[in-house]
Amino acid sequence: MAPPSRRSPRRQPRPLSHRAVLGCWTEHAACGPWHRPRGLEPGDWQPDQLGARTELAIEVCAACPVRGQCLRHAMTTGEPVGIWGGLHPEQRRHVT
Repeated sequence: MAPPSRRSPRRQPRPLSHRAVLGCWTEHAACGPWHRPRGLEPGDWQPDQLGARTELAIEVCAACPVRGQCLRHAMTTGEPVGIWGGLHPEQRRHVT
C-alpha cells in the first residue's frame, strides 16, 4: 500500500495588501497610522475641500522622509484625489 500523499491542499491567493500595491515606502510615511500626529485623521489627506486640517496635513508632508516616493506614486498612477507628496490634485496637474 502506498503512503499517503504529503501534498498540501492548494492555497487560495491572498488579496493584495496596500503594501504590495503601493510599496514598502508607505511604512515610513508621516501620514501612516504609526507616525501621524495626534488630531489628524486619514481623511485629512483625502479632503473634499481644502481647509485648516488639510493645510496641517500638507505641512506634515513637507517633513516626510518618503515624500518623493509618494508624489511619484501619485503621478505614475494618476491619483485623482487626495494629498500625495504634499500636493493636492490641482497642484499635481501642473507638475511636469
